[in-house]
Amino acid sequence: EKKLLYKNIELTENLNSELKVGQKGVILEVIDKNKVFAEFYDRNGKQIELNNELVFEIGIKQFKLKKIKTHYNTV
Repeated sequence: EKKLLYKNIELTENLNSELKVGQKGVILEVIDKNKVFAEFYDRNGKQIELNNELVFEIGIKQFKLKKIKTHYNTV
């Protein structure tokens, strides 16, 4: 479970009208084997806030791990 901490993710299911498939975020805490807390960012890199909340509880099957392209991956 700790392997997931601070990993970049991408939603595979809509969470609500704002957080939709493809939305990118980061896992902040693993609640249990089925749920995590994550934060999400808009296309400009600004953290998304909905109803005064910055962190969202999501199911483990609602996202996939996202590999971030870095300079090292492109060389």
